[in-house]
Amino acid sequence: MYEKNNGINRRVFFVGGGMVLLSSLLLSRLWNLQIEQKDKFILLSDKNRVRLTPVFPERGNFLDRNGKELAINSSNFKLSFVPGDLLSEKQLIEKISSHINLDFIQLKKIERSLKENNLGSIDIKDNLTIDEIYSINNLTDDKDLFLIENDFKRSYLAPESFAHLIGYTGESDKGEINTKGLTGLEKKYDDILSGHLGYIKTEVNSLEKNVRVLDKRQAIDGQDIVLTIDKDLQNKVYSIMGKNSGAASVMNVKNGEILALCSTPSFDNNKFISGFTVEEWENLSRNEMNPFVNKVVNGEYPPGSTFKIVTALAGLEDGTLDIKNTVFCEGKTKYGNRDFHCWRDKGHKEVNLTKAVKESCDVYFYDLAKKLGIEKITNMAFRLGLGRNFNLINEVERKGLLPTADWRRDKLNNRWNLGDTLVAGIGQGYIAATPLQLNVMISMIANKGFYIEPNIVRSPKIKKERNLVRPAGFDFTNVDIIRELLDIAVNEKGGNAYRSRIMDKDWKMAGKTGTSQVKEITKEEREETVVIAKKRKDRDHALFVGYAPTKKPKYAVSVIIEHGGSGSQKAAPIGRDILLACKKVKTSGYRV
Repeated sequence: MYEKNNGINRRVFFVGGGMVLLSSLLLSRLWNLQIEQKDKFILLSDKNRVRLTPVFPERGNFLDRNGKELAINSSNFKLSFVPGDLLSEKQLIEKISSHINLDFIQLKKIERSLKENNLGSIDIKDNLTIDEIYSINNLTDDKDLFLIENDFKRSYLAPESFAHLIGYTGESDKGEINTKGLTGLEKKYDDILSGHLGYIKTEVNSLEKNVRVLDKRQAIDGQDIVLTIDKDLQNKVYSIMGKNSGAASVMNVKNGEILALCSTPSFDNNKFISGFTVEEWENLSRNEMNPFVNKVVNGEYPPGSTFKIVTALAGLEDGTLDIKNTVFCEGKTKYGNRDFHCWRDKGHKEVNLTKAVKESCDVYFYDLAKKLGIEKITNMAFRLGLGRNFNLINEVERKGLLPTADWRRDKLNNRWNLGDTLVAGIGQGYIAATPLQLNVMISMIANKGFYIEPNIVRSPKIKKERNLVRPAGFDFTNVDIIRELLDIAVNEKGGNAYRSRIMDKDWKMAGKTGTSQVKEITKEEREETVVIAKKRKDRDHALFVGYAPTKKPKYAVSVIIEHGGSGSQKAAPIGRDILLACKKVKTSGYRV
């Protein structure tokens, strides 16, 4: 009897112990699930019942100095599709193709999106027409699978003339603002234009229907940006440049405001929103004139005879140059065993500083460069704005090149020689500058020697408060001498730019032409008197820098025509026409 009870007790003990152990495990698990992992499961629960819908801000617009719209957001009715088990890929394409027009590229994009899709919506087509919207709304079957919404798109109102300046936008990364700037000012000021994302948090039921709004935050639209550019002038400059490959810019000489900044040839930046055809893209990408390059800030060119302004001012400031002294030009001069030629084969005979600038005598400036040395020449160039990156439109603008003896030793592993200095004195050899830098240079001469920093945004105030217009430390008498010489070079008979002079006495132009070689002329070519190279890429660049009016200058212009030949024949007339157009510029601007 005792053994029987003892067996029962053992069974009760083991069963009871097992129950206690099991209960402990269950309680421990419950504690873990309900207490320790509470936050995790609340989050998972919220994911099942709560939906967070982003509210995208409207991108800020670009306006010109007079308040005229340059880049805006326009309505874009977009069709998207929510995948499910109701329609196969083939059925979807057949159904939708019968209601809207889809080209081959769009169909391939849909097929690719369907294969890569992870239960998200798929974009079918942008820019729906009224007829297409009406047709889709009349769908009888599977209508709930399609969604039409107004998704704003970027529109550029003067696309080709402003393409390099404003740039364009593209789709943003997942989870961010829906569009972002990819090039130009769209990219540089993307954080100002983009605004801040908002959201709507809603509770949904098991059928994914909204039950109530739990929370919401308004999107903050991006700021508008008012530029210093004058839209009418920019369009006029683009028209004046025509089919030439090159760059032109206009600057207010008193404060550095850019009124026009034009690079040609250009492209329609709206096409980066709506899409290029294969033919359009191939024509642009294969164009030897590089339509996607902003030549004003990223084109580097030998400045040619426009650089004689730098050499002359360096000589005056240093005291090396006596304006009464003369040099005899017979068409060339010899240093060592090499001839250095003047552009005029027969020479300019007896030449003083006035004649040297007026007729652009190379031999005179060879002699002056030899006396100065490369360091004094490049130092003056830097003081006049060359060799600088102004970061006007992007962070990768080119600086040009102001070579020195140290530079040649470090970069080319070679010694600097006198010949390098001579050709540098006339803006050839290793010297390189951007059209924007040349505009700063001529503006500083026009404003009697005040340093100015180019700027392109009027509002909001971007740059830190600092003195952007300040004396550059020149002797005003020397600057006045240069100004008088540039007046003579244009308005006195025999000057290289005389044929391009402005006849209006109240709007006379001063300036300097330049013709920069891109290929050294061989002895055989000189003997054959070859004037224009057969290949375009071997032809000279044509340049002009100038300002108007001569008495109280307001605007400066820089022009370069790639492989355009003579600066006096090609670039100076364009510079004149641009400065004449500046006369119509409104001075007040848009109140910001």
